[in-house]
Amino acid sequence: MPSSTTDTRNLSADGGSGPVPHPRRWAAAFVMILAALLDMIDGSIVNTALPSIGKGLRATPADLQWTVSAYMLGFAATLIIAGHLGDRYGRKTLFLSGVTAFALTSLASALATSAGVLVASRGLQGVAAAVIMPQILASFRTMFDGEERGRAFALYGAIAGVSTAVGVLLGVTT
Repeated sequence: MPSSTTDTRNLSADGGSGPVPHPRRWAAAFVMILAALLDMIDGSIVNTALPSIGKGLRATPADLQWTVSAYMLGFAATLIIAGHLGDRYGRKTLFLSGVTAFALTSLASALATSAGVLVASRGLQGVAAAVIMPQILASFRTMFDGEERGRAFALYGAIAGVSTAVGVLLGVTT
């Protein structure tokens, strides 16, 4: 039986040897960018809302510093490992797990009745965010090619900038 490295199902429309881009790649990119948007808004909204959080939970200045630092610590400690796990076990699985964990830890943060609970849930939220982010960037790298890849990353960058501003505005109204 002859072996061929070319799979005809993956030939481009013009007969070239490049893979056919997934037809729903932009829909998938939209969902991933939306998840990144929520993560980035969350970071800036909390920073802006710290005075309100402090009053509501009777938190000390140290508690408020830990509210921000716990998130960043969880994020930084998990980011590289999460990227590797996505490569190993599948980006979609890790992305969906990260989004679920982020939603649950966001709920835990919103329902926190003490500064300690808030700090712990924010730390876990940082871990969840770190699971999400490398899956998005690695997926863009594999889903898009050439100019489309540039457009996808440009859209991601624009949303990142806008989300920070939106988070600050939302935090002020809290």
